[in-house]
Amino acid sequence: MLYALLGVAIGVLLPNQSAVNNRLRASVSTPWVMAVISFLVGTICLAVLTWATVGTVSFDATLFITQPWWLWIGGLVGVVGMTTTVLLLPILGALYSTALNLTAQVITTMVIDHFGLFGVDVYRATSWRLTGALVVVGAALLAVLAGRARPQRQGAPSPGWYVIGIAVGVCFGGSS
Repeated sequence: MLYALLGVAIGVLLPNQSAVNNRLRASVSTPWVMAVISFLVGTICLAVLTWATVGTVSFDATLFITQPWWLWIGGLVGVVGMTTTVLLLPILGALYSTALNLTAQVITTMVIDHFGLFGVDVYRATSWRLTGALVVVGAALLAVLAGRARPQRQGAPSPGWYVIGIAVGVCFGGSS
């Protein structure tokens, strides 16, 4: 039950992160400076939390040569995903960018679970799991379609922005 509550909390916090970081981006005028500030604050918080709970923030440097290369790209994927989400938000709106992101995350994580990619436990894509994924994706689609009357900027966004929104979700789905 605790893990379900944590999952809901993350679902509530992530869209807020995008909106807050979007405002920070407007204050510092570039998404790259915004990302540096955001990740610096996060890194400091993690260091303090780690020190408070474990007593140290060090780790064995041999991990760099003994672990698979892809183990180290999570932070990079997070930077790309978060920064791109902030770029998408003013173009597509919070709902559109989040719905695209969510759709791609559901599909990506279903593939990761099914094939046990990145060393995760295998959870087959059963008919029930596929039905659940379709419900989530369908609900996101319904929310987007119901929002068609949203205020438009000058002209409709290029379809490429929607593809980027899906790609960001693939990044987040693969790194979470």
